[in-house]
Amino acid sequence: SNIDFNPVEDEDSSRILFEIKCHFNLVSEKNNDEYKLENRKLRFVYLSKLNDEVTDDKKLLDEIEKFYDNQGYPEDMNTFIEYMPQDSYTNCKILILRFHEFLNLEGEQLRLI
Repeated sequence: SNIDFNPVEDEDSSRILFEIKCHFNLVSEKNNDEYKLENRKLRFVYLSKLNDEVTDDKKLLDEIEKFYDNQGYPEDMNTFIEYMPQDSYTNCKILILRFHEFLNLEGEQLRLI
């Protein structure tokens, strides 16, 4: 059974984060460590799903870029965003490799928390 994948729209991610916040009874918005952790988990799940479902590299980078823009430009994602300045030469394949490295590291770190 193949699951249809529709990227989370900005308003959906905001609603989901609001529900997470309410569920955990978080008082101090985005400065709360618990909120940051839940946001990080949601980001990991979303990006993993994108990675699994979008097979075209250019389209994948475009979808990642939309997510990055909607999430307020998280600095830890800069290395695989096409329009961000890079330390060295990059192309589509290199950006995808960096994205996969990011996902693997995030997955490992989140499992340890």
